[in-house]
Amino acid sequence: MTLYRAAASDGPFRARGPRTFVSATFSQDVAEAHFVGDVSTVEAIIVRRRVPMSCLLMSFLESEALNHPYREAEAILIGWPPSTF
Repeated sequence: MTLYRAAASDGPFRARGPRTFVSATFSQDVAEAHFVGDVSTVEAIIVRRRVPMSCLLMSFLESEALNHPYREAEAILIGWPPSTF
């Protein structure tokens, strides 16, 4: 499956160690919205990656009422990939 992860920061990104759970999205639009940030954003990153289904712990597709204003289409992964996602 193809997943996206994005972030924007008002300062430099710091290196992080491996994490047990990683949140990503099935939606490129959601990732791009996180990537844009706001007027204070100085760094941003967006990653698209093919991930094996075996790493998917769960997915979360929200109802219309809970999905406003964000359309997250979230996927929770078990530490995949440990260094870049």
